[in-house]
Amino acid sequence: MISAKNRSTKDEAAVTEREQVVCVREHEADEVLSVAQAVADGDIGCAESNQAQDDAQGGEPVPDKPTLARRLFGRAVARLRQEERAAARVELTDAFDEVRRADDAIVRIANRLPMNLREQVYSARTSLTRSIMSLTSHLRSKKAAEHDEPPRE
Repeated sequence: MISAKNRSTKDEAAVTEREQVVCVREHEADEVLSVAQAVADGDIGCAESNQAQDDAQGGEPVPDKPTLARRLFGRAVARLRQEERAAARVELTDAFDEVRRADDAIVRIANRLPMNLREQVYSARTSLTRSIMSLTSHLRSKKAAEHDEPPRE
């Protein structure tokens, strides 16, 4: 038969263990709220840094391992950035298509002009094309750098 003292000791140990679990969960909840508030305030970078974690722990040193809150919000931020990059690429593609259509229209119009005016249009067009191609090359090299690809020539 288990003595009352033994049962009391086991009950105290169980309560202590539960209190520790609750303390850890409270800390995690505080951190999630801290990171969520920082993100809501526009500090998206906090999901990728230890700042929110430092704040939640009162400035105590923290390990490098990302916390649950940082992992979750970090994933959300990464997904949002990925979607924004895709939207920007679509927008740029549309803009470059519009530039190409305008260039085609300029060529069609220039072909109807007398030779001296046509040469002036082609000269201006060459200058514009050089600027546009430079911009296109710059954008492609940035895109390649994002994906660790060699830039296209």
